[in-house]
Amino acid sequence: MPRFLSRETHSPGITLDLDQFLDQNRRFEDIYPLLAKRRGFGHCSCEYEMLLSAALTFDRPQGLADGTVADGKLDFDRLRQTRQEQKALDTLLQIARKHMGIHTLEDIPGLQETLLSVYTMQKHDAS
Repeated sequence: MPRFLSRETHSPGITLDLDQFLDQNRRFEDIYPLLAKRRGFGHCSCEYEMLLSAALTFDRPQGLADGTVADGKLDFDRLRQTRQEQKALDTLLQIARKHMGIHTLEDIPGLQETLLSVYTMQKHDAS
């Protein structure tokens, strides 16, 4: 009597808040254990080994991630840079509101780019 082996496949998916993920100083590789945990895979399981060997596919990006996902692939470095710029702009907006009385950085043409350039130069000088 022939025997048939079961070929169970998994397509684990999760919704991941990438802003929060980045704010916790996580690396791209940290997605795998998070995905395994949410799907109930042990770190010493065959499912986890398969997960590590599979390419991750990203779909339905929102917010900042929307511009960093193409053909199901996430440009994590670009997302990290975009997130850092957004956080810097949020801080710069608070400063501009306090000292200049403006509501948005777009109120004055070129202000956003100027402040971001100064912030970036200062950050590079400090490192």
